[in-house]
Amino acid sequence: HLAKTAKEATAGYSSDFTSHTTSVAKSVLMLQKRVNELLAYVEGVKAGTKPKDHAVLRELLAVCHALNTKQPDALAVKFQADHDEAMLSVYLSALTKTVAHTGDLLDKFTVTQERKSYG
Repeated sequence: HLAKTAKEATAGYSSDFTSHTTSVAKSVLMLQKRVNELLAYVEGVKAGTKPKDHAVLRELLAVCHALNTKQPDALAVKFQADHDEAMLSVYLSALTKTVAHTGDLLDKFTVTQERKSYG
């Protein structure tokens, strides 16, 4: 739906973003179709309606192991660490900006006080 929204927003103009999101959407749909076919095959093998092909089952197992490289707890810890780092960056940038504004304010205050003392 992202690619559809992007195309509608550009009113016929095809941008790089639109092309990219359309390509990603098509890729995801193709992946979903293939995963559903593999799932149907495995369910058929379990039900006994399809013959077992050990080479295919080994390949499926290898894919499952490759996709399951991290446990959910490890993903949560990694996500929390990334979130904390991002929030720290935001905090430090806000702090840096505040210090810069405070320095500017002090400079202006010093200039006005000097003018008052000379005036």
